[in-house]
Amino acid sequence: MLSPRVVALALVAALSCVSSAQFVAVDSANITTTGSPAARAFPSPGLSCATTGFNIPNVTQSLTFNATSNVTLEGFYASTAWVILVDYPDNETAPCPEGAFLRLVVDGNPTPLFGNGFATPAGLEDKPTCRSAVGEGSLDPRKAHNITLLTNCALSVAGFFLETDITNDATKSSPSVSLTAGVSIVLLALFASSA
Repeated sequence: MLSPRVVALALVAALSCVSSAQFVAVDSANITTTGSPAARAFPSPGLSCATTGFNIPNVTQSLTFNATSNVTLEGFYASTAWVILVDYPDNETAPCPEGAFLRLVVDGNPTPLFGNGFATPAGLEDKPTCRSAVGEGSLDPRKAHNITLLTNCALSVAGFFLETDITNDATKSSPSVSLTAGVSIVLLALFASSA
């Protein structure tokens, strides 16, 4: 059986950094679109997004946006937001032309343009694949954010992957961090009293 000291130290270490992740699919309630994005459904069990390196459940549909349509994720809390794209084989979709771009608008502030590096790679397999294309990683996880994707190319979006990392930093103050600090102090006191 583990000693109280070992348990207390393990809990302090675990609570010193709180992190979580969430996938928001394009058909979620807090996603809005403009224009007429084309929808494509994936039959059960859906499209695997394991290739992204993120823990994303199989997606059931994608929406294709272009210069006349866009997608916005509203009111989310995260420190990083990734756009999850679906690439289709060359015989199913035209590749993005030279000069194609993708831009994220975060809380009304446009990020720099992403050039052709985000475009569908050539020579895909004969089936769609997921990819994490671009993201914004300088968000305050304690505040609500909005993010909009703009492009002049046909891009298929499966959704957004949100990551939240809150470290136990004395310069930050949030309910999550305050709770972590409080519990850590109690555990350290218990540890000291059992010594």
